Amino acid sequence: MGVTIKGIGSLEAKLKKLDPLTRAAMSRGVQKAGFKVEGDAKLITPVDTGALRNSINTSGSSTIDSATASIGTNLEYAPYVELGTSKMRSQPFLQPALQKNKKTATKIVLSEIRNSYKGI
Repeated sequence: MGVTIKGIGSLEAKLKKLDPLTRAAMSRGVQKAGFKVEGDAKLITPVDTGALRNSINTSGSSTIDSATASIGTNLEYAPYVELGTSKMRSQPFLQPALQKNKKTATKIVLSEIRNSYKGI
């Protein structure tokens, strides 16, 4: 007597897709979370000429087991604004934006992962 399971081929195909789907969703989620932090940083960046605010950007990268988003600026004086100096008070914009979005970032990534499995 044998047992036949219908749909096993379909199940195996779906299981093989899990890892790539999760990785892609994680990467998308991290990138979206990075854009959220970037947007909030721009809202609180001190503005004189607007150059600092306009220079803030997000870049991302992903590997098989990780995804990263880097939010920052290439302006030479940005660290002095963020951290202050002995002659100038700090006016943080990146750190507060990150702190504000810690929980939101996690929710964004989890949402992307959940959405990637709908309809499978």
